[in-house]
Amino acid sequence: LVFVIDEFPYLAEAYPEISSLIQKYCDHEWSDTRLHLILCGSSMSFMENQVLGAKSPLYGRRTSQIRLKEFSYFETEAFLAPMKKEEIAVLHSATGGVAEYLSYIDRKKTLDENLTDLFFSTSGRMYEEPISFLKQELREPGAYNAILDVIAGGARKNNEIATKVQKSTGAINNYLDNLIELGILIKEKPVGEATSRKTIYRIRDGSFRFWYRYVFPNMSAIEIGLGDRFYRDQVKEDLPNFMGEGFEEIFIDYFDRMNKDGALPFLVTSRGRWWGNNAKLKREEEIDLVGFGRDSAIFCEVKWTSRKIGMEVIDQLIEKSMLFAAPEKHFILFSKSGFTKTVMDEYESNNRIHLIRFLEE
Repeated sequence: LVFVIDEFPYLAEAYPEISSLIQKYCDHEWSDTRLHLILCGSSMSFMENQVLGAKSPLYGRRTSQIRLKEFSYFETEAFLAPMKKEEIAVLHSATGGVAEYLSYIDRKKTLDENLTDLFFSTSGRMYEEPISFLKQELREPGAYNAILDVIAGGARKNNEIATKVQKSTGAINNYLDNLIELGILIKEKPVGEATSRKTIYRIRDGSFRFWYRYVFPNMSAIEIGLGDRFYRDQVKEDLPNFMGEGFEEIFIDYFDRMNKDGALPFLVTSRGRWWGNNAKLKREEEIDLVGFGRDSAIFCEVKWTSRKIGMEVIDQLIEKSMLFAAPEKHFILFSKSGFTKTVMDEYESNNRIHLIRFLEE
């Protein structure tokens, strides 16, 4: 027998003794049965603290746990078929691949219609979703709202964030840690530099990234019925900029699948974004993704643009790779729109260069 309780936090709020009651049954009445009890909940903080936490009556009685993850791009593509691939990519990034949010999408509508209906209408199902989530999961939602707003606006370092929200760097650490625990933020160091002090914070969840970029700063316009016009006049033309980071995350899904399938030149055991100083040229450099294996490295450039990638992109990537001492180096270009003939000719003659086109000809 399988016994499933969905949204367990709501039951526990209405009947606080339920956890102790379940503990009693687990330890006695159900101990010699083949009953499988499954507790589900969308409130991550409750499930972590009140069900799995050391002070919970149920502590130590779980046999397994599953933290549901967002859809990969490939899962979103299958879910939203037969929509156009370019539209699916934007919707995947705007919803963060969250299954419930993807279920709100109407496959019969265009990308513009879906985004407008979901985010830029006061009756849209995503219009207040991030704020509602913060209120459900955290105390002081206003403080977290301010932090996410400044990160979306470009503040990435601890001191930059603290200055803009007018708190000390020590005071915001707990807020940042809580947002990381919920999967909203990610704390990053350049790949291969675990001891580096070059730490930045990024909004990991695509739905939060989209919402704080476009919706939160413009709620006044949306409230007076200008959401549709605002989307057409300002958001639509800026989507390629928003997709810069989203397309990099889609590429990670491609990269990881290729690595798992043995389709890369070597087994990559660590990968991530990289940034750092180029002492020779006296400037900061960034690489979208670097993967390391034994004595090998692979350098990746990701471009969401309507133009085909030219040789200058390869040349710049090769130049940046000179900052690394790996004996064997490979290069991947991941392009939304393809490559120029010059790049294709170079690809044919150089087995260290690998090309992936996202959209078909």
